[in-house]
Order: sequence, then C-alpha cells, then structure tokens
Amino acid sequence: MLSLKENNPQIVKLNANNYSVWKFKMEMILIKEDLLHLIEDDTPSQPDEKYIKKDRQARAIINLCIEDSQIIHIKYETTAKATWNKLKTIHERSNLSSKLFLLRKLYATKMSEDGNMNEHIAQMLELIDKLKAVGEEIKDGHIAALLLVSVPKSYDTLITALEARPENELTPELIKNKLTDEYNRRKEQDSDRNLAQAFKTNVSFKSRNQNRNDKFLYNETNPTTFITDSAPITIESSLSDPKHILLANADTRSKAKVSFFIDSGASQHLINDECLFSSLDETADSIKIIVADGKIISSQGIGKIYFQTITKDGIHEICLQNAYYLPQLECNLLSVKRITEKGFTVNFNKNKCVVMKDKTVYLEAISNNNSLYEVIMHEDKVSNHNFAYNCNNHNCLYLWHKRLGHRNINSIKQLVKENLADGIQLDNCQHIGNCIHCIKNKLSEFPYPKEAKYRATHPLDLVHSDLCGPMPTQSVSGKCYFLTFVDDYSRYSMIYLLSKKDEVLSKLKEYIAMTRNKFGRTLKVLRSDNGGEYIGKEIEDFLKEQGIVHQLTVPYSPQQNGVSERKNRTLIEMTRCLLSEANLPQRFWAETAMTATYLQNRLPTKPKRKTPYELWTNHKPNLSHIRVFGCKAYAYIQKQKRGKLDSKAVEGIFLGYDYRSKGYRIYLGDNKIMISRTVKFIENPLPYDKKEAKELQNQDETTQQLVELELEHEENHSMEEGEINERIEVNPCEDDEYELSNSQIQTSQHRRSERKTKAAAAYKNLNVTHVDIKTAFLHGNLEDEVYMSQPEGYIQTGQEQKVCKLNKAIYGLKQAARAWHLKIGESLIKYGYEQSKADPCLFKFANNGNPMYIIVYIDDLLIAGKDEDIRKIIKELEEEYELKNLGEVNYYLGINIERTKEGNFALNQKNKIEEIVEKFNLKEAKPTNIPMDPNYLKQEGEDDILPNNTQYRKAVGALLYIATVSRPDIAVAVNILSRRNEKPRERDWNAVKRIIRYLKTTAELKLIINMDKEPILTAFCDADWANDKSDRKSTSGSVFKLGNCTIQWMSKRQNCVALSSTEAEYVSAANTAQVIVWLINLTKDLDLPQPLPVTIYEDNQSCIKLSQSDKHQSRTKHIDVKFHHIRHLRETGMIELEYCQSKEMTADILTKPLPRPAFEHHRTNLQLKTVSYSQNK
Repeated sequence: MLSLKENNPQIVKLNANNYSVWKFKMEMILIKEDLLHLIEDDTPSQPDEKYIKKDRQARAIINLCIEDSQIIHIKYETTAKATWNKLKTIHERSNLSSKLFLLRKLYATKMSEDGNMNEHIAQMLELIDKLKAVGEEIKDGHIAALLLVSVPKSYDTLITALEARPENELTPELIKNKLTDEYNRRKEQDSDRNLAQAFKTNVSFKSRNQNRNDKFLYNETNPTTFITDSAPITIESSLSDPKHILLANADTRSKAKVSFFIDSGASQHLINDECLFSSLDETADSIKIIVADGKIISSQGIGKIYFQTITKDGIHEICLQNAYYLPQLECNLLSVKRITEKGFTVNFNKNKCVVMKDKTVYLEAISNNNSLYEVIMHEDKVSNHNFAYNCNNHNCLYLWHKRLGHRNINSIKQLVKENLADGIQLDNCQHIGNCIHCIKNKLSEFPYPKEAKYRATHPLDLVHSDLCGPMPTQSVSGKCYFLTFVDDYSRYSMIYLLSKKDEVLSKLKEYIAMTRNKFGRTLKVLRSDNGGEYIGKEIEDFLKEQGIVHQLTVPYSPQQNGVSERKNRTLIEMTRCLLSEANLPQRFWAETAMTATYLQNRLPTKPKRKTPYELWTNHKPNLSHIRVFGCKAYAYIQKQKRGKLDSKAVEGIFLGYDYRSKGYRIYLGDNKIMISRTVKFIENPLPYDKKEAKELQNQDETTQQLVELELEHEENHSMEEGEINERIEVNPCEDDEYELSNSQIQTSQHRRSERKTKAAAAYKNLNVTHVDIKTAFLHGNLEDEVYMSQPEGYIQTGQEQKVCKLNKAIYGLKQAARAWHLKIGESLIKYGYEQSKADPCLFKFANNGNPMYIIVYIDDLLIAGKDEDIRKIIKELEEEYELKNLGEVNYYLGINIERTKEGNFALNQKNKIEEIVEKFNLKEAKPTNIPMDPNYLKQEGEDDILPNNTQYRKAVGALLYIATVSRPDIAVAVNILSRRNEKPRERDWNAVKRIIRYLKTTAELKLIINMDKEPILTAFCDADWANDKSDRKSTSGSVFKLGNCTIQWMSKRQNCVALSSTEAEYVSAANTAQVIVWLINLTKDLDLPQPLPVTIYEDNQSCIKLSQSDKHQSRTKHIDVKFHHIRHLRETGMIELEYCQSKEMTADILTKPLPRPAFEHHRTNLQLKTVSYSQNK
C-alpha cells in the first residue's frame, strides 16, 4: 500500500492483475493534484519550465504507484504521457489470448454455498471491466445473466422470481442489489440460530456409585469425555445464553444439507440419520448419552458411512466404520480419536482443521463463529454408495424420481400439477440435484455451435489445418496424402501433397515461410485436430519458437475443426466429380485435388461476399482462362524442340493449372506432364469414353492398374491340364511357396563388388552418391503371359469368373526382381554404360573420359564419379523413373559409412549390433575381448540339446549378415556355430551369446578402406586341419587385399576330409585361386588392371611345393582333379604362391578360434580399427 501525502487515500501498487482498479484510482489522484491533463493532452512542442515541473511530478506519482515487476516497461520513458501510454499498451492489449483468458475465468467463476456475495460480485465486475479494457464489450443483459448463473442453487427461488419480471427491468444493478439483499437476509437468520453444531461435549457423572461391570470408553487426549454402555453422558452447551440451549434442541435435519463436525471430545463417530448408512446393524450393543435438556438417548445400531470430501489434493471418498446411529442427536460428530487410530494426523488452528496422511490432505473443516469445525463436503453431497440426498420425506421429489425409473423431473412435476395421476404427492423439500445415475447413463454429447463465435479479422490471425488420407490409390508421383491450410479470414486454401505423415512439419515450415514473405508477419494461431502428425515434440517446439499458438480439438471431436473438415469434404467431392466426368483413373487424384483447390479459391464462400482469392490477394479473380478439367488439349511445341516437318502441337489431357507459372498442365502419357501457355482445348464433349479411359489406365509405365481379361469359352476349353503350363498363373497371396527357376532369380549385387567399388573410388578420389528408385519393381516388363486372380476385396460383382492379366510386374511376383534388373540394365546401357561380365550388378561408363561406376542392389543405386557426371546421370534417370537422391552415401543397407577428406572409407554396423543386443536381452551382459573360446572345438557330447532352435537360428542369421558385411573377425565363429543350426546344444547357444557380447564390446570397430598403397591384388590362405572332432573336416580361410585394404574374406568348411595338413592347405589354396581369377576380371572392369602373377601367401612349404610339381605321388594322388587347377593357373602366370610365416598369416583368424594376442594382431591386419573420421568429414 502507498500513501502519497498525509491526507491522500492509500492505493495498491500496479501489478499484472489489478490494472483496471489501479487506473481508476490513479486518474482520481491525478485529478486531485490537477495533473490529469498531462496524460490526456498532447505534449507541447516547446514546454515551459512550469509544464516540465508538473510533468515530472505526474511521472513520479505514476512510477511510485507500480510494483517493481512493472518498472521494466517504463524505465526509459521520459514523460508522464509516455509512461501512461506504455502501461496502457501493456495492460490493455487487445489480443485473442487476453480475451480468451479473461472470458474463461469469467465463465468459470462460481460462488460457493458459504461464499461472500459482496466479494463474489466484486470479482465478477472486475473481470468484466478487464474485458472492456481489452475491447470485449459485454452487454448489460449478458452481465445480468452471468451474475445469476454464478450463484449457488440455493438461490434458485430468487432467480425464479426475478425471471418473472420484464426483461428490460433486469439490469445488472437490480440483480446485484437483489442478490446482496438475499445474502444479508440469510446472514442475519444464521446469526439467530444455535445449531447443534455449536455444542462442545462435556461429561459429568450423575452417580459415583456406578456398576463396576459397566463398560466405558475413555479418551486419553480429552479426559472429560466418556462413552459407556450404561452410565449416561451429559452433553452440555458451552454457551451461557439460555436461548442457545433451547435452540440446540431444534430439529436442524429438515435442511437439505448434510453436515459433519469434527469433535475432539467424542470417542466414537455419532450419526443421526439412518439414510446415511450404507449398512446398519441394529442388533449391536447400544450406548447412552444425556443431551442438554436432560433427556437420555440410546444408540439404535452401528454401521458404515460413506461420504465425499474435496481438498486441495482432490476429491476423496471417506468411509466411517463402526459409526453409532442416534436418531435423536442434533448433529453428526466425527471422533478425532477414531481418525487418529487409522494413522491420520489431525491439525487444528484458529479457523481450520486438516486431516492428513502421507502429506495428502483427505479432509478439511472450517471453524464457524461458534468454534465448531464443519467438514467441507464435495458439493455438499454424500457418496453415491448411499445417494438419497439424506431426506426422510416420503414425498421427496428425488424419491419419486427413483420410483418412476429416473424419469425427467419436469415430467414428474407435470403429473402433480395437471392432476394426471392419483396417489402421488410432492413436497418442496429441495433435495433434488444432479442424479449421478442419470448423468452416467443419459449423458449425451453437447451440441456443437452451428457457426463459430469468433471470426478472424485479418489474414493469418487463425489458420485451420488438417491431413487427408491415405488415399486408396497412390498418385502418379507416389503421393498418398494431402495437407490443407485454410485461412480463417479469407478462407483461402493451400494444399500440399505428401508421401508420408512425417512430412507435415516440413510443409508447415514451407507454408509459414511463404505467408511471412507475402504478408510480412507470422500466423498467430494454428488450429488442428489431435492427430499424431500435429502433436509431436518437434512440431510443438517449432510452433513455440515461432510464437504460434497451437489450438487442438478434443480427441474424437472433428466437429471442432469444422473449417478444415468441411474444406476436405468439399475438395474430395469436387475431385470425385472431376475424375468421374473426365473418365480419368484414380491415380490422377493429386492433380485433380490441386485443380479443385485452385477453383475453390476463386468461388465465393458464405461468410464473405468476396472470393477467397480477392481477400487473400486484394485482386478480383479473372476466370477467362478456366477450362474443363480432363478435356482433350493440344499443346504448342516450341520450334526448338521439333523438326521442320514435325507437328506443331502434341495431344494430351488437360490436368489443371501450374501454380508456379501462367501455364496449363498437359498430360502426355508415360508419366510426363508438359507446362504450356499456348494450348487449344476441345472442351465439349469430353473426349474419353470408358473404353478409352481403361486404355489410359494402362498406357503409361505405372503398373498398379491391372487389365482385366475375360476368358472366352474356347479359351477355357483349351486350358486343359496338358496346356496349362504354357501360361503362368499367379495367386498374389501365395508368393512365398514357390521355387525359383534360373530365369526368375533376381540378380543381386555381391557385397564383394561393393567394397571393390569403394576401394576404386578411394583410389581415384571419386564421390559416391546414393540413389533410391521408388516402386522399382513396377517398372519391370514381363516376358511371359501372367494371369492373376482378382484381388480379395476388389472382385467385381457379376464378373467373378474373370481373371486379371498383368501387363507389368508387381511386387510379390517371383519374376519381378529379374524383370526390374533387366529394365534398369537396359536404361543404363542406353545412357552409355557397360555391364560388367564379372558382376552383372556393376555398370561402368563406356567412354574414355572420367571414370564412373554404378552398382545396382534392387532399388538402391551407388553412383561413383565426379559431381557433374553424377548429376547428369541422375537427371537422365529422373526422366524415366521417380527417384530420391540421398546425397553422399553415409548409410547403406544397414551399414554406416564415413569418409575422410582424402577419400578413404570406414564401414561400421553399430546400429545393427545394438539391435541384436537389445533383441536378445544382452544389454547388461559382461564384455568379452574375443568372440569364441579357443578350446570350443574340443568340447564333445550331445547331452544338452536345446528343446527349440528358433532363437538360435535367428541369432546365427543376424550374426551371419554382420560377418559377411563388415566384421571378418567373427566369420569363423559364426561359420562354426552355423553347423549346429538343426540341433544346437546349450553350449552352442552360450557361444552365440558370447559373439553378441563381443560385438557389443567392440561395436566401435570399423573396416577401413584406404589406398595408402598401390592397388595391387594379393591374397592370404590358410587351413585348420581336422580340428572339428564332429566330422574331422578342415576349415579354409582366405583374405583378399587391394593395396592394404581388405576387400574380401572367406571362412568355409571343406567338402572333403583331408588326410594331411598339406592336403588341407592345398585345397584352401585352390579355392583361393578360383576367387583370384574372378577378382582379376572385376578389377579390370573397375579400371584397376593387375600385374600378373597375383601373389597368394601360404604358410605351408609342402603345399607350395605340391603346387609347383606335376608329379603324381602316392600320398597326394587321391586329391580331386579340380584342386589341381591351381597348377594350371601358376603355369599360365596368373598366380604365384609365396611363403609367409605363420605368425603373419592373416587368414589364420578365419580358420579357428584364436587366443587374444594372436586374434587382436590379425584383426588389426584386417584393417579393423577404432578410429573417428568425424573431424575430417
């Protein structure tokens, strides 16, 4: 509080909540000091000294009457008027958020039954003043209604009387006076009453010679209170005025309100109303008490009571056990002793009593003037366990409401009022309220307003948004959804086409950037439904950063987002009509929806007498260019694109208006759209009948539409058992149960080619770009006639006997992969590429310019070359396929790929390893430094077979993928364990988990592909002779290097049983030589020709000698002829075997489990290292 002078009234300083009152008082002070003109009139251009002095005085008065939190707003203002206007701007800002806050608070303000009417009315009027200050005018009739609906139901009689008055008399002043008078009248009546609530319990013995066998209860905390079985207890009033004693005997139970009082002197809970008991045992022993008038009363039973309380911690249901029923008692008493016995704490102060447990408040009681503590009930109602509004009146309206099947109260009143039935009488006991059963079982959804109460006054004040989809058919460009933005003021709409829901945020950012650039400001409020695409953390954070208020509808209430929902319905309906009239396939829905939006923006809407286009752009739309959608169109061909004798126009279909240029969109077939401004239209009639439309559905490369083939009778006769194999029939639901023939196998890229290509790219410093072809298999051409039964759910009624003929490949068709590979191969060859003979998935550019390589793996393409060459081939491919350029390769088929400035690569599968660890619940497993126990192969026995091998096979399969892609250090362990797939043992399963634990420990290891040396091809081969005791077959291991980087490895069990270590090494060397021949051809295709012979390092001298000799010896003559192929390769100069010491034999890690020192040494030689390339990216 602040007093400016001795005689000045005090004024509360300005804060964030009291501006309306503060402004009025401050104006009064300025008037008193004759300073008001300083804030109302304009400041003189050259103020004199007197004016400046008074202005400083006024500014000082204002600044001294505000709280510290407000100083920041006016700290730098130099005049009283500037200071006043600044505070006015801050506190009287007229914006939607301020109005909404004040309106919500106004409508939510309700007076409690024991509230203060004067304070309540003052609070309501203050909120109304604040609303007026922010520009929201509330009429007097509305104010009067708000005052009436905000008071408790006990004022209903007064409200009914006021409703009988003429409407023009119901002014806010009249309502305020009537409510205040009624409140004062009730207050005076209450002061003349002495309810039983005013009693304190005091006990005095009437006789000292009590029967010693009488039982009594003694309250140790209050020794003056006794409850006995036979000795009566005297309850005397604590008030000396005789009228209070007399009033204490008045029956207060006629009131509808149920009250409980906290009594620290009572040793038991005492209840006076039988209706409050949910269960009552009337045979229990009774207790006796003496009331103030000397009457002795006895309890008539003991039972259980339920009621509800409301506290700051919520609504609680209270259960009183062993409560005594005394119908003559004037009030209900709750025993503090019994409450504390249940572990509750009871705290008393001057005005309040609180019952707590574990820091939760379960019950609160307020002290009235006669010092008793009355429990605060939840809406003054007892719990639904015994919900009867505690009325003993047999003519109670609520009782008849239950008797008559919970019929509407007004209908029951009508029975009596119009004398429509006998045997029914109603008393005005005022016990009826909200019936819980009626609420639970009759509640229906509240009606939605027919029109919005609020309408934006400027563009971007409010924008509605919704996502429509997924559509039953993908668009030509592969879109499945469209996203709408509707400006509330103009109803101007914009739509964005989406492939996935997660694109909503990017399109929202695009829309905000566009509108901000157009209007110079950001949209204020975005209204949408509760869809997951709108309520993610990322989108919420973005809206907060932009200062945009996000309004959401209640879940499952699309009516609250009516503008967007109606817009979607209108667009879909117009889209259907346009497609239907034009006889176009459904895949053109996206072009049609864009056209529908274009047209809707140029058509009037109900709320405005102007079109959305005019309100959005301030220009009236010109419709002279509008044409019939889907009509035949002839687009002019520029002379630069045609020959002298070529046609000057090309025929197509009109598909709408280009939003980036003043041109028409003309569909030419083959997924090609031409933008042209010079077009001749044939609008009437539309050119396509149903037959032509059917042909249109299948004329382009999109294969999602199936041509239906009717089998005539003669064809049915010819398709006998002997001829049915001439055609291939497909059931799309049974694609997993066939065996592939050689002509149907998908040609897939070898992992080895991928690493060689990266090595070549590293050596030649080429960029590697990742490209994804969308719906790749749908581009494949079928070599055979393929028929398919009509898909389930799409069978045409009346034509069930027909089947569908496939013109193109589809997903799930066993020929689809090969058909696609042939198709992409044709395309690349057309663009000047040559297909590698060593690997059909590798293509290289055929000219003598910059080298370029493309690896095809299903629908993923890796393109290695210079940037300009990569952009060129991508542009060429885009003309034929829809693709996505993923940029410089960094994640490919589950492989993390890092690259240095020098062009070296690092391959890692950390993400895949983490998936495996989590899948098999090994997150908390202990680490290990080697993948397999070196003594594992020495373990024998079959006594611990696993009952189920499913998990084992899954784990081995997952590890096999990692072993063949980037982790040769686990190759032999996985190879050994895969031999036990059919009958794994418990020890095998533990070994599998050990590999996973090893991968978890070494997840940061990366396979390095660098070219620090010349790209010379070398190999290491080794064998572990007969170490597997299960079948005594040896294990071959090979490592292939280009320069010093590992490009391929092999760990394989030999097919034969070697009779000596020399034979085992010889077989391994022969297998290695076979791969060398292939690698020589592959490196040649990668423009890395190899000098011959290629060196194979071997650590067995006898093996080397055997490869150099053509003699047949008794100990080696049994060796299969195919392994002697190595001699031919050595003689022709292709390979040469050289000796390598065993400790440097890198391939040893691929033949058997090794101890840690040797294992880590060879692992390093494989170029598996823990390095970080992030700083060099």
